Amino acid sequence: MTPSPAPSPADAATERPSSTAYEVRPGRTADRSAVINLIAGRIALLNQWTDVGPLKGDSATLLNHLGESEGGQPVVWMLCEDSTILGCAAVFPKAPYWTGDPDQRAEPAHYIAALFIYPTPGVLLARLLVFALLDRAARLPTEDGRTRWLRSATSSDRVMRYAHHAMGFAVSGGVARGPRLVHLLQQPARAIDGLATYVSTRTT
Repeated sequence: MTPSPAPSPADAATERPSSTAYEVRPGRTADRSAVINLIAGRIALLNQWTDVGPLKGDSATLLNHLGESEGGQPVVWMLCEDSTILGCAAVFPKAPYWTGDPDQRAEPAHYIAALFIYPTPGVLLARLLVFALLDRAARLPTEDGRTRWLRSATSSDRVMRYAHHAMGFAVSGGVARGPRLVHLLQQPARAIDGLATYVSTRTT
């Protein structure tokens, strides 16, 4: 499956003013209570549609890595509006061993292991957070100048379709993990034109 045409930040923030409205920053240990509340609210909403269960693995990944770094980079990133946390993602400097062949795993890549977003009508916050992660990954140098990838995986067909059509991810394959098929997602990191109008990113 090839990527859909890349959406723009304006598509994701259609109801926001034409000035920087959001900030992406590293997660801190002090964010723990806010992240717990965000995850609980998101899971409660998802369970209204389908029985997703408690998503313990994804929750633990975020909570256990707040304030931590890997490869010299923060693991958890927060999407905020003023002091309110609207989203969070755990991003690692390499993908898990099961997500590709040895050549793919040797490529420079960031891997989104978990992502939770507060549902805000009319504002596609997940897109904005992914745009910020794509843009940031593109601006980090690689040792040999190769393209860095942003990768992820999901066992949800609905999430896979949304990631493909709304965020521009290609579905690069599938892997059997227990009884479920996990869809592998990827797209090349790139600088996002116009992103700074809507999202500012800081590293501390």
